Amino acid sequence: MTHSSPDALDERDLARRAALGEEAAFAEIVRRHQGAVYRLCLRFLGPADAEDAAQEAFVKAFTHRGQLDPERPVLPWLLTVARNLAIDRVRRHQSSPTEPAVEDADAHADTRAPSAEHAAISAQRAARLRRELAELPDGQREAVMLFHVEGLAYKDIATALEVPVGTVMTWLHRARGRLRKALESAEELAP
Repeated sequence: MTHSSPDALDERDLARRAALGEEAAFAEIVRRHQGAVYRLCLRFLGPADAEDAAQEAFVKAFTHRGQLDPERPVLPWLLTVARNLAIDRVRRHQSSPTEPAVEDADAHADTRAPSAEHAAISAQRAARLRRELAELPDGQREAVMLFHVEGLAYKDIATALEVPVGTVMTWLHRARGRLRKALESAEELAP
């Protein structure tokens, strides 16, 4: 017998009420998930376009709120809507996806490193990791970000990316192997 957390039950109730047209319930769903939707859009678009795409995703989700299934998590459904909109925007602008969320990581780095050498090595590793993440195939990169940054389960990632769970597992395995290998080779080159 499985027990659902109070948050999961609350989320189900919100989804049920939102699907029935209760605007306050949908507003709470937006409040809870707006950060994750924006971060997903940011992986494809610049900050201004990501904000617009996230808003557009919530408008589209609101329009189709009757499709909400209280028995399924809301976030993967929202991320699927946002991902499709972001990909459409990229295609329309004929530009390649960017990784601003990853590239901006240095702006928030802790400057209290114990030594200059340690800081330099950490910066090199972070830069190498960002480059390798950016070079991963789209599916692998999205799976890594949804799992490690957003904390989604395999099943929810599969729903958001519209692929089987086995594909998510394969993408994560391959991406982790590639990232691990890149970091190991960077450490071998370090003085």
